[in-house]
Amino acid sequence: MRSLTFVTGAAWPLSPRARTWLAREPQFVRIDVVAPGSEETRRRFPGLPAGAGESELTAIADDGRLWRGVSAWLMALWALEGHRRSALELARTGRAGEARRILEALARGCWSVPARPTLAAPVASTSRAPPAA
Repeated sequence: MRSLTFVTGAAWPLSPRARTWLAREPQFVRIDVVAPGSEETRRRFPGLPAGAGESELTAIADDGRLWRGVSAWLMALWALEGHRRSALELARTGRAGEARRILEALARGCWSVPARPTLAAPVASTSRAPPAA
């Protein structure tokens, strides 16, 4: 995988500050952001279901893999050089649902991830783990 595209709309809960922060962070894979239903989105992803990205975050890899909701938030962290370890730890410990909160806090500058994260007690999650590093 060389790139991840996040399909986002006005209803997408990621703040503009977080979008800017994602674009500025060093990345293992290139991150693009497109609007759901846009000409670019239809051209790049002709098989994408209508409404994808409208109400939940959707991530699409350049190899065609797709993640939605909690899994897409986890992939946003996984794509970043400084946060892949945290994404893997969240997935490994069943706490993928915390990825959105962590990403938003990082973007606001309200939280930092230690070199070896120590995270709170597990929270139930049904998310698929991100690909191995």
